[in-house]
Amino acid sequence: MKKYIPNLIPQQHKVLPEYFKEPPRKTKSNAWDSILIILAIVLFVAGLGVIVISFWFAICLFLTSFIILPWGHSFLEKTLQFKLSSVLRLKALGLISLFSIFTGSGYLHKIDEIQKQHQIAEQTEILVQKQNQQVERNRRDSLEFYITQGEKYQKTKNFKKAIKSFEASQKFAHSGEYEKIKLGLANTYYAAQDYSKAIAQYNAITSTDVDIYFKKGICAKKLGDTKNAIVNFKSASDLGDEKAAKEYDKVNPLIRRVIEYRTLCCDGTYSPSNAKGRGACSHHGGVCNWNDPLYEEYRKYEISDF
Repeated sequence: MKKYIPNLIPQQHKVLPEYFKEPPRKTKSNAWDSILIILAIVLFVAGLGVIVISFWFAICLFLTSFIILPWGHSFLEKTLQFKLSSVLRLKALGLISLFSIFTGSGYLHKIDEIQKQHQIAEQTEILVQKQNQQVERNRRDSLEFYITQGEKYQKTKNFKKAIKSFEASQKFAHSGEYEKIKLGLANTYYAAQDYSKAIAQYNAITSTDVDIYFKKGICAKKLGDTKNAIVNFKSASDLGDEKAAKEYDKVNPLIRRVIEYRTLCCDGTYSPSNAKGRGACSHHGGVCNWNDPLYEEYRKYEISDF
């Protein structure tokens, strides 16, 4: 093997100067190695992506990425102690490619099956949604129909049919929709003068307004429940209902009682000392009433006592 030793022969004594030049060194193709590394990474990532669906196809991709890597075939040569020539590499890659084609077709078939299953699932979901929407429309239509019928029968004072209609609507009601039904039943029982059932329905309603307070007060009054009549009339009265204020005055009237008697002077004032002898109201036109009563007003029942 020729080994070059530089400047061993002086320049002026060299017979063939070109012969003694150092031969150019072969440099590895870094661009080709980079392409192989990128390709190997792509194959490895692809193998990770398909391993759940097709295990053997993923193994083929992993082996291919390992063999084409420069350090991969170097590792094989060192481990197996033989020279992995280009021919052997091509043969190995060819066998792996044939097996990849076989496993890859199975992978594509599985992908196609998965897509079909997804399409069937989406179509089924759309169909179920449409059916549910139709069922919901039918439910709401039935609910509104029976409530409307109940309100119509209530206006014509056909209370039995009105009650049946409102009760039938309960079968189609969901949470949050019972309030309207309860109010319809309560108003129907109220109009039919069935006050015990009416107030039971009113009490089951969570929301209240002036009209409900007033009607609850009437029901309680008719049933002899003075306490609840006073409480409900007072609530409606505080909200500005004049009818409720009149009813409240009836069930809980103002009472006057004398708390003391005072000396009333003729000019309309009272004697500061409530004098009873001569000289009383001497500067106020004299005494007009020695025992003018002073009243105190109070309600028969105090709300705070209930």
